[in-house]
Amino acid sequence: MDRTFNKEEMLDEAALYESILQRMPKDSFSLERLVNIWAQCGDKAKEAFYRHQLDLLKNDEELMPALPSPSNLSASKPLRTVISEHHSRRSSSTPRPNVSEPSFRVGESRLLFDESWKDKRVHVELLIRLLEWKLIDAAHYAKLVGQLSLIDFSCMHDVPQGALHLLRMSQGEEYEETLKALSMTSGLNRVDLLEFSTSDVISELPRELVYNLEVVVFSKCKDEVSVAMLNPYNTKLKNLLEDYYALPVEFYLTDVDSFDSFIKGES
Repeated sequence: MDRTFNKEEMLDEAALYESILQRMPKDSFSLERLVNIWAQCGDKAKEAFYRHQLDLLKNDEELMPALPSPSNLSASKPLRTVISEHHSRRSSSTPRPNVSEPSFRVGESRLLFDESWKDKRVHVELLIRLLEWKLIDAAHYAKLVGQLSLIDFSCMHDVPQGALHLLRMSQGEEYEETLKALSMTSGLNRVDLLEFSTSDVISELPRELVYNLEVVVFSKCKDEVSVAMLNPYNTKLKNLLEDYYALPVEFYLTDVDSFDSFIKGES
């Protein structure tokens, strides 16, 4: 993987792979990346530690306990609290807006203060779930994590970024099985955003959240807020949005295609 050396980015990437090893200590892809990262950063002790872990794994021997102090991940800070009920559909008579490029709020919301939208780990944690459920194999998982590691979540993008968008591109027809599994295990109902009007709700959330965390408000009335998300296991995001809104918030699972059409104003 040829990349211009940037120590801060390398430390962020190291923390990403170290967080994976907390859940999956025998993940060889993460161990190999950490060996390379610490070699480039000049940390001989950590390079030797992860190289030794990799050798133990290859020889099918018991791994050593993890290093006591993980790297600093400048792009990840804690989020906040939980979520609630009921969905209210906008009237079918609502006129469709003549919009091609919806306007998102950028950088102004307190939803962005903790910078959770920069954290890659929520995407990796979902991929780990899919690997454990055998919805993706080890090679597919390693490829997706590698692609995620190359995305800079601290800046704005022209298209949504995240695990589910990468998965949709690589899974093809198998993506529908993944959707069914996510809906069944999370308990979230699925919603087709093409049935809803984009109108004014498209600007409810700042673009950083919409594009990096794959989430959008699709309906809002005086009684509740309805939110569609691609990753139903992003509990921290659910907590953050419930804290933000004074109304009850209802969460739904949606698919990548209708999500993309909705945020482009094509619904």
